[in-house]
Parts: sequence; C-alpha cells; structure tokens
Amino acid sequence: SHWLYAIYPGSEYAESDPDVYPLLGGVRAKPPGDKQPHWQPCTSNPRSIEIAVDTIRRHFDAHPDDHSYSVSINDNSTWCACESCRALDLDRTFRKRKVFSDRYYAYVNAVAREVRKTHPDKIIGCFAYASVEPPPKAIERLEPNVFINVTQDTSQYYDAAYRKQDYDFFAQWQAKCSHMGKYDYSGLGALVPRYYPHLIAADLRHSKAIGLEALHSEAYPYWPNFGPHVYLHARLAWDTSLDEDELLAELFDRLFGPAAKE
Repeated sequence: SHWLYAIYPGSEYAESDPDVYPLLGGVRAKPPGDKQPHWQPCTSNPRSIEIAVDTIRRHFDAHPDDHSYSVSINDNSTWCACESCRALDLDRTFRKRKVFSDRYYAYVNAVAREVRKTHPDKIIGCFAYASVEPPPKAIERLEPNVFINVTQDTSQYYDAAYRKQDYDFFAQWQAKCSHMGKYDYSGLGALVPRYYPHLIAADLRHSKAIGLEALHSEAYPYWPNFGPHVYLHARLAWDTSLDEDELLAELFDRLFGPAAKE
C-alpha cells in the first residue's frame, strides 16, 4: 500500500537526517510523527535511497517468507521542490495531472537495484498511481525485481476512447517492466451507484490476454451494489472462461432464492 512514509519515520530520522524530507516553500518539511504526511520524501537524496535499501534488507532478513516490499508513494501529489529532484522531472501532464514519474521511478530503480544484490528473489512493489501513473520516459527499463500495479478504474470503460487509452497505456508500461498487475476500484463509492459487471468481466479477460500477473480491487462493499462485483472478481480471476451472466444468476439464486429475479 502507500508506504514511503513508513520507511522514513520521523521518530527515527527527523533529527539525524532532515534532508530525506521534502523541500517545500524553501524549507525542509518536518514529519508529523510517524503517521502518513501530506507530502512525499526527497527521493533524489542518496541518503533516502540508502535508508530505503537498509530498511528493506532488514525486513526481508527478519521476514524471509515475505515475497515483496512496497515503496508505493504516499497518498498525495505534493513533491519535493529541491533542485536535484526537479532536475529529474520532465514537463508532462496526464489526464490534467502533473507527472513526477521520472524522478520517482529513478528512486524505485535505485532501491530495487541495490536490494537485488542481497535478496535476488524478492520483489519491490509500487503503484503506478496519481502523479506517477504514466511510465517514465527517461528510464528505458525498470529493474527486473520491480512489480508495477497500475491503478485504473474499469467503471470508466463504458467510454471506448478512454478504455483504448488505458489499454495503450498498459502496453507502454509492459515495455518498461518485467512484472505488472492491475489495481482496480470495483467497490469504491460514488454519488451515482456504479454497477458494471460486464465491463469487469471483459476487462479481466483482457488482463489475462496481455499477461498481467495480479489483481487487487479496492472495495468498501455496499453489498447490494458491489457484492456482484466482488463475486465476479473472485470467480473470474481464477477462470476467465466462465460466463458472467451465469455467475450472476448463480449468485442471485443462492443469495436471494425466490427473490432472485428482483
């Protein structure tokens, strides 16, 4: 999950390494204790990379059965304004958001490269999310132990042009990384109820066809709307040849009995 803040807890580094925190408005930000802040760390600082590598190595040594460690960005789009960070940025936007992918994935690559030297079988995971959603342009290829989970919302795929843009986007990412999955939002609330089981089924078949390796779907289930979404994901993720209408009929029959039609 969003985890960069946990690598740089204020209780451990605020005094000894203040420069691992971002330069904002000309001053270094102070972390709010060990909780997730409203900004990202300074990812270009070599000390930031050193701390991340050491933290991850110690984690895998203490938890040898864990297969991955997250360096996903904190859940915001406020980035360090120091000169070395800004020097890595390209003048890019994606869906009206400023893109910070080149600075961030330079950090991801540096961390993954060092971790692989001591833990070659472990994975460094991250979300392609918000301001780091598009792949970097200045980096030809991510390290082979980096796993990218692209965050995309299948409910938007009623729009064929939007869907095509996403699927082209997936191909761009797959050209940059060795491992890729999708992070979806099939149980995310909205003002207007969202119900789109057939889009989910079609997208899962596409995900299998292009070789995605994992699926995570964020859900805070209001069961009357989202229960069928969760059920379809659970069944179709194992076997995309199943018929979604038959699965829905099965769910409704078993859950509601005589009221299944309604």
